[in-house]
Amino acid sequence: MRGFVINVPVELDEAAIVDGCSHFGVFRRVIFPLVLPGMATTAIFSFLLAYQDFLFPLILTGSRSKTLPVAIAQYGAESIEYWSLSAAGAIGIATPVIIFMLFVQRYFVEGLTLGAVKR
Repeated sequence: MRGFVINVPVELDEAAIVDGCSHFGVFRRVIFPLVLPGMATTAIFSFLLAYQDFLFPLILTGSRSKTLPVAIAQYGAESIEYWSLSAAGAIGIATPVIIFMLFVQRYFVEGLTLGAVKR
């Protein structure tokens, strides 16, 4: 996020204040729309990291509370005959992420390119 905030020119803030905008108005009308792709990219990365996490829930959850990846891995590890059900469960877990990425793909690509270091 630091790269996105630094790329917002201070002159835009000053011009908005000269035009009669309040400090909150400057944030809402000028800064927030410019930083929105960066916030969307950060939200996407956070969502994917939390949704597909496996190691921490495997170690920290109890036997009665499990996340979906841990439950599917433990279910499929019992016998080789359950691997098809584990594969179907993995597809079921990945489907919401794929649908989510289809909707936010534009923000994701824009956020990745805007935060890059410029020459």
